[in-house]
Amino acid sequence: MTAKLAFGETITVSGETEFDPHRSIWTDLRNVAFTQDWIDVKGIRTRYLRAGDPDAPKLIMLHGTGGHSEVFAPNLGPFSEHYDCWAIDFVGHGYTDKPDVPYDSFFTAAYLRDFMDSAGIEHADLIGISVGALHCLRLADMEPSRIGRMVLVTPFGAPMPEEGDITYEFWIGNEQPPADGRDEAAKNPTFEIARKILSGVVADIDKIPDDMVSARFDSARQPGAAEAYKHVMWWMDTDLRLKNTYRVEKLAGIEHETLAFVGAGDPAFSPYASRMAAAMPKCAGVVIEGASHWANYESPQVFNELALTFLREGTTS
Repeated sequence: MTAKLAFGETITVSGETEFDPHRSIWTDLRNVAFTQDWIDVKGIRTRYLRAGDPDAPKLIMLHGTGGHSEVFAPNLGPFSEHYDCWAIDFVGHGYTDKPDVPYDSFFTAAYLRDFMDSAGIEHADLIGISVGALHCLRLADMEPSRIGRMVLVTPFGAPMPEEGDITYEFWIGNEQPPADGRDEAAKNPTFEIARKILSGVVADIDKIPDDMVSARFDSARQPGAAEAYKHVMWWMDTDLRLKNTYRVEKLAGIEHETLAFVGAGDPAFSPYASRMAAAMPKCAGVVIEGASHWANYESPQVFNELALTFLREGTTS
């Protein structure tokens, strides 16, 4: 596969992979040397998975709403061959502390800056999924000299949805999205509800191993998770959502080289790759057929090749 892209362009690639009925978090990680640990970030005990040479360039990997580091299980191995990878459960999520504050992009970006300080990371490239992609943009906006290239998977809140988009009426506050199980999970987490939630972020839930569902379920039943739910879902508040949204003119001011991925099976977000490529001065887009919201997890071979080549070499222009 030709992995080079030109800024301003968006390509479509096939992400279909052979189904492995025995896939698990551990089959993805079986050949990966990594550590799990926690680090204090100004009083917030933060969990991370770390893989790669400590002297290599740094790569910080951010999951999405309600997520956790395991979503990067199929990516850690290939990326750690070239980077010192830090896949973190960011504030309020997974097995990280859950302070009583909204975890919007302004708060989370400041927290990520503090994480970098605590970990001794002066400069890093970034990968973010969904709301994690929004946090990447905000961090790059806040600390431009400390951030290199960015890979944004299904970017949330960037750019502002256009009239006629599936998410537009929700975005401007005229309607609420359909229930996806998150409210139920906050009140009474179960394996079945976790599976229902994940069915909304992948093209085929039957291809998601049970231990990934269990990881989602277990993170939802951690102490403080129920109380933190309203902060995890900060973007349900219209005023906060609009305050945190990157409109096209704001994206035009972000100079970092960026690669935006979307899954063709996620109609709410599939237009965003081309729109970001058009809006940002140094952005290219990729649409992956056969994938939905979790393109990095659903189509890891394609994602790993394209994203790694981009992070290491950039684009053709």
